[in-house]
Amino acid sequence: MILPKFKKNIAFKKWWLGFLLIAIFQSLGRSPLIFTVIYYETVLEGFFIFFIFFYIFDKISGGKKFNAFEKISIGFAFLMPLYSGIMSFIFWHQPLLYGIATERSWLFIIAGVFLFYQLKMRNISLHLIRDVMLNIAWIQLSIYILSLILFNPEHFKEAAFVTCNTTKGGCTFTFDIAFLALAFLYYLFTFFKTNKWKYLLYSICFFGYIFLVFQKRALTLSLLGTSGLYFYFNLSSKKKFFYFVSLTLTLAGTFLLIYLIRPDIISRLKDMYTNAFEVIQGEQVGEASADSRIKQVIITGLFWLRKPITIVFGNGNWSNHWDGNPQFYYGRFYPSDIGIIGSLFLYGIIGVIAIQIIFIKLILWIRKIKVNSEDIFFQSCKYFILFYWVRSIPTGGTYFPPGQGITFTFIALIYFYYHIEKNPINKYELG
Repeated sequence: MILPKFKKNIAFKKWWLGFLLIAIFQSLGRSPLIFTVIYYETVLEGFFIFFIFFYIFDKISGGKKFNAFEKISIGFAFLMPLYSGIMSFIFWHQPLLYGIATERSWLFIIAGVFLFYQLKMRNISLHLIRDVMLNIAWIQLSIYILSLILFNPEHFKEAAFVTCNTTKGGCTFTFDIAFLALAFLYYLFTFFKTNKWKYLLYSICFFGYIFLVFQKRALTLSLLGTSGLYFYFNLSSKKKFFYFVSLTLTLAGTFLLIYLIRPDIISRLKDMYTNAFEVIQGEQVGEASADSRIKQVIITGLFWLRKPITIVFGNGNWSNHWDGNPQFYYGRFYPSDIGIIGSLFLYGIIGVIAIQIIFIKLILWIRKIKVNSEDIFFQSCKYFILFYWVRSIPTGGTYFPPGQGITFTFIALIYFYYHIEKNPINKYELG
């Protein structure tokens, strides 16, 4: 049976899909609307529990099999909070329910199952999701640039969406840029595929904001490294030479122009990346964001010295509502700030290795996708996942909110590409 292409209520679908994606990506958590997060997160968590309960019931009662993606997603969504809760109970005697509740962000994995279900039922399409994501990126970029023009970040220095750092030139807005990163990859890959220079201009707009305004070193380098891998593996030798020369001249000209107009920006960028290298060497550099990571690594090490076995099994996550929280006595720190080390602190070697199962399966699924392997959105999803995985090493990405929801959203999209190739009888269309 050939499933009909969906045509009805496109505008409505774009709106609810856009709101859902913004909620999954927790974009409002880095905005003046941060106060809404606690409300919509609670609603979404309730919705995901309600959805997955009936989804599982429908599968079992109908004698239907769960596919590999569903098994992994549902398993991680419920087992990771339970595992964390058990470890914090065993090693620190935190009440089990406190430990489980602190890890409820893993429920956002169910967003991937929900989107996969919507795609399979033809309520939405892959390219509709693509269009919504790109629209969000353009809307966000416009709002972010207007904010820079109209407002001084110094006036909001205590807000969660502003960071102040003298090395980076003072205070700046740190709004969510996940959609911007995807848009950069998508338009860059489109440029390489079509040779249309307008797409290069689009990609430069998004990367320019990330590099010059957002100024997160690990994120920027991860994005550049991911783009470099696409460049290396997907372009012919002739194209590599042409684009390498073109992009080098474009970047050189851009930096020369910036140096002539605002030489202080080039000086700040030099200091930023020099400081990052010194931090890797274990030196304090007088930059708050860099030095704080050294402090938090030291605190983590002290906890490991106290209970060395937790290196293997993890400490679990401690609740701020628990009076016995060790951080109240030994120093406050944020595991998400220290990347893979913070992940090891929470979940141990066992937990971190277990999380890699999904990426191993993802590689196997990607290798079996042939028909749509050249689709630009598929390529963008594939390299975005790679970017997010690499970013997880210094920043924690995948292991902390909103990383779980973001990661499994893109895995769901890639798995659906695999699904439609595995089930050609249904004749799904990409858009």
